[in-house]
Formats: sequence, C-alpha cells, structure tokens
Amino acid sequence: MSFIGVKIVLVCNAFDKVAIPLSCSLCPHGDSDAAENNIDYRLESLSKKKLQTGYGYVHCTLVQLCIRATELTDVKEAARKVWNVHREAAEESKEKLELTDIHPGPVFGTTATEKEIRLPYIAITRTDALMALHSDMLEKIKPFQVKLSSMNVGKSAFHNSSPADGNASVECMIDFYEKNSLENYSPHLTLGSTQDPIDTNLLYFQKLKLPLHTCALMVSHMGNYCSCFELL
Repeated sequence: MSFIGVKIVLVCNAFDKVAIPLSCSLCPHGDSDAAENNIDYRLESLSKKKLQTGYGYVHCTLVQLCIRATELTDVKEAARKVWNVHREAAEESKEKLELTDIHPGPVFGTTATEKEIRLPYIAITRTDALMALHSDMLEKIKPFQVKLSSMNVGKSAFHNSSPADGNASVECMIDFYEKNSLENYSPHLTLGSTQDPIDTNLLYFQKLKLPLHTCALMVSHMGNYCSCFELL
C-alpha cells in the first residue's frame, strides 16, 4: 500500500508577492552539490505549474499528515467542504489574515559540515477565524491519518523529486497533530532554507492585512522540509 504525505494549505498571489523576494534574498541557492543533495529550498510562484528540486510554493499550513494514496480524493473533498463553509463566513465578516514580522525560524537539521539549516518565516496572527478553520480542518481530516510503521515508510510518502533529507521532515509530518496543532499552532509562511545567520533586527517588514476569503485552499504532496511541492 502506498502513502502520501499531504499538506492542506492556504495560498494566494499576495503571499507570493511578499514572500518570494524575501526568499530570494534570505535563502539563496548554494552550489550545485547542495541543490543536488536536496539541501536548498526556495520559494516559487503559483504560476509555475511544475517545480524543480529545491523549490516550493508559498503557503500557510492548516494541516499536514500522511494518508493512504487511495483516499486522496476523499481528503480533497472533505477539505473543500470545510473551506467552503469558512470562506463564506470570512467573506461575510470581512476577516483578515495579518502577516506580522520575520522570524529566523527553527533549526531543521545540519549539513555534512555541521552548519545549521534554518527555515526563516513570516509570522501570521492567530485570529479567531483562522483558528476555527484550522480546528475544523483538523477534526474533519483526522480520520484519514495513518500511523506509520517505520521512518523509511514515512520517507516513502514524500515526493520523489523532493525526498525527505534525514528524519526531521518525517517527524514534523508525523507529529503535527500532537505537537503543532491547536494551542501549539503557529501559522506562518516559510521562506525557504538557509545556512546563513539571520539578524531580524536588520530586516524591515511592513505588516500586511489581506482578506481571508481571497485565499485558495489546496492539497499538496509534501516535499523536503515539509514544503508544498506539488499541488494535487
């Protein structure tokens, strides 16, 4: 039986306009060896229909998990139903998503030369509307979650063109419900990966608010660093 690591995410062109320039400056691609080893990660526009290794789409994660490949259509339909309800409510109440500031991000691993790999991100405010969407999506999608028998099985669920580099990505996928949801949910836009130190005091970011209902909901096949690699 085959499995797919999926992310249910919000995407929009406004995310691209804000995040991609920052990704290019904060997360530059290294040498060719780094790209070939799947270490680099930078953002790409939604207009790009097929991504190369080392890229991902700008997104705000609502849920991520591993599912049976045979249940993908059911997952997409369940997610669509949840989003339709919340999108309509958000449009009526004029709910906003607020992008606030840049964070250096967590350490997601180390290179062969022991350099830390960080995933800087733009933080998003935990509004009542966003938390309600996140909570409802968790509940409706949880029945599709599968428990994995080994780390290797977990790695097999990632996209072949952006395989999990080490165990950190697999652990992040497996642990989302337990460690990164509800009170631990931290909505954000990951900017990519970098091995360079980031001093946020030297960065200027102007807060941005955008209508929640203008986002689109997508289900994606997960890539390395739990990136949004292929829209399904």
